[in-house]
Amino acid sequence: MISLLLMTLPIPALFLTVILVAFLLDSIAKEKIVVFSRWTDSASGRPVHITFVGYSRGDSNCPAYRVLSGHHDTDLGVDQSTPLQVLNHLQAMLDFHGDRLHPQIRRWVIHQLSTIVSRDDILPTTLECRPLDRFGQFPAGGGGFSDVWRALWNQKRVAVKVLRCFGTSATERDRVWKSCKKEAIVWRQLHHDNILPLLGVNSTFSPGTFCLVSPWLGNGNIMRFIETYPAYPRINAIHDILAGLKYLHGLVPAVVHADIRGSNILVKDNGHCCLSDFGLTILSETVATLHSTVRGSLRWLPPEAVLDTPGPQDSYRPPRDIYSFACTVVEIYSGKRPFDLKTDAQVVMAIHNDERPARPSVETGMSDALWSLIDSCFDPDPSARPSASRLLEDCTAVCPPVVPRNPPVVPGNPRVHRRR
Repeated sequence: MISLLLMTLPIPALFLTVILVAFLLDSIAKEKIVVFSRWTDSASGRPVHITFVGYSRGDSNCPAYRVLSGHHDTDLGVDQSTPLQVLNHLQAMLDFHGDRLHPQIRRWVIHQLSTIVSRDDILPTTLECRPLDRFGQFPAGGGGFSDVWRALWNQKRVAVKVLRCFGTSATERDRVWKSCKKEAIVWRQLHHDNILPLLGVNSTFSPGTFCLVSPWLGNGNIMRFIETYPAYPRINAIHDILAGLKYLHGLVPAVVHADIRGSNILVKDNGHCCLSDFGLTILSETVATLHSTVRGSLRWLPPEAVLDTPGPQDSYRPPRDIYSFACTVVEIYSGKRPFDLKTDAQVVMAIHNDERPARPSVETGMSDALWSLIDSCFDPDPSARPSASRLLEDCTAVCPPVVPRNPPVVPGNPRVHRRR
C-alpha cells in the first residue's frame, strides 16, 4: 500500500519523502545508541547481570531486549565498578546475538569493548583459551615478530601465535600488549567463511608474552599448498581472497588487513582460502623488530606505504589491501615473490619509478582478462584502484571459480606435550 502511494507522488515530493524517511530512521538509530550508552555511562548501581542476562533468553522484560525493541525510556544504568562484567556481557551479546543487532548498535558495542579494554587493560573472560596442550618442542613456523605453535584446546587443533618483543622496555612492551588486546577484540568479531576466526588469547602458554589462538589449518598457506598440489585451480584462491576483502572493507568502519600476501592466505580442509593475521603488521611497527618486518613485506606494499606519501595514516585504508592483493595474485600464479630477483633497495627504486610487478607467464594460466583486472590494482593513485566488491564482480564475470574442488589431504597430529 505504501509503495503504491509513493508511486502516485510527483518526483520532487517523492524525493523529499525519501529524504525525510531516511532522516527519521537515522534519528531513531542515534536515539537507540544514546540510550544504549547508559549501560556504561550511568552509575545508578544496577547489577550488570540484570541488564544483560535476560537478553540471551529472549525475555521481553529485559532492559536490553526492550531497547532493541524500541522502548527508549528503559533505564539501563550499570554500576561502573564492574567493568569486567560489562565486558563479558557485551561480548556475549556479540557472540550469540550479533546478527540481530542494529548495525549502528553493533558498532557501538564493539567501540565500547575497545574502550574498556584500552582503559582497564582487560579482556572478556571468554576470550581466554586454557588449557593448551602443546605439540612438539619447537614452533611449527614463525615470522619477523612471532612464533606459531601447534596445540590442542577443547580437543580441537589450534594454532598459537606467540608475539615477541625482544629488546624492548617494560613500558613499551605493556603498550604493545595493550594494542594487541584491542586488535584481538576487533578480530574476535569478524565472522566470514574466508576469514580465519580468532578463538581467543592465552597469557600462560609462553610466560611474558601475548598469544593469539586460532584454528589450526593443516594445509598451511596457499604457497605451500600449491607446491604440494600444483593442479589446484589458482583462480579459486583469488575468489576467496576477494570475498574476504569485500567483507572486511564493507564493515563500518572498514577493517584493513594491511598484510595481504601468500604466507597469510591459509587453506582450509575444504580447499577454500581464508585471510589470517589481522592488525599484526600495524602492531609490529611499535616493536623493536620493525625494520625486519618491513623488509619482509616490502614487495607487497603499495607506493604510499613504501614512499611514505601522503602520510602513514593514509596508507591504512582499503586501497592498500587492493595493491597487496594484486601482488599476491602475481605470487600465487608465478610461485615467486613480486619484483623477484631484485634487492630491497632495487624494489624501492622500482616503486619510485612507477614500475609494477611483472605479469606471470601464459603457462601459469593467467588470462588476459584476469591480468587486466589485476593490473588496474597497481595504480599509484590509491583512489583509482578498484574496490574488492567491484573486483569480485568483474572476476566472476571473466574468470569464474572452478568446481568441484579436489579435497586436500590434512596432515596427521604430531606428538602432544602438555602446557597450561
